[in-house]
Parts: sequence; C-alpha cells; structure tokens
Amino acid sequence: MRTVILNGRDVAAGEAVLARLRGAVPDTDFVFVAADYTDAVDVDRLFARVADLGGLDILIHTATGGGPPDLFVNTPSDDWQRTIEGKWIILMLYFRKAIPMMIARGGVAIVAVGSDAAKLATP
Repeated sequence: MRTVILNGRDVAAGEAVLARLRGAVPDTDFVFVAADYTDAVDVDRLFARVADLGGLDILIHTATGGGPPDLFVNTPSDDWQRTIEGKWIILMLYFRKAIPMMIARGGVAIVAVGSDAAKLATP
C-alpha cells in the first residue's frame, strides 16, 4: 500500500481532507501531519514523521506565503521580504530536508507550485 503524507497548519481542515481522500482512494494510506511551514521546529517534526513512515518519493510544495499582490512599484519593502521568505526561503527549507531522503531512495521528483497569480491580473 502506498502512503501519502499531507501537511498543513489547520488540523480540522487536514482531517476533513483525509476523510474525503480515504473515501475516494481506499487503497492508499493517507496521513496528515500538522506543521507550520514558517516554523523550523515544525518542519523538522514533519520530516521526522516522513522518515518514520519510510522516506520520500515525491515532494509537492505549494506554500505561497507573502504579502498581498500589488504592482511592484506599489509594494512596500517589508512585503517584498515576506514574499521572498514565504515563496523561496521556506521552499529551500523543505528542499534541504527532502533531498537527502530522496537521494537515499535513488532519486525521485520535486514539484514546487509558486503561485497562481497569473490567473488574474494584479491590480
């Protein structure tokens, strides 16, 4: 049986997603691990759980924190920093944890979803 590990901050939302997935895909073991991607201790705990469950074959990272979308010239410097941290620094934290696990398994795949902002023009 394959295992899919889901991560998010909201336990109630995670449990609701687990219930839907388990009903839709009964031949897969779904596990939810509550962890805030901005908290290094939480990320360490998440990847410790991944290791306990046998490692990692595929990482799909969709955390897209940052400031509200606006035109570059209208965006305060503090929002740039939050956006860089939320979209890139956090992604690197996950990669640093995931890549050694993936190499140990012979290499696999990483998918990073940066933003869906292209769907709608920024004001």
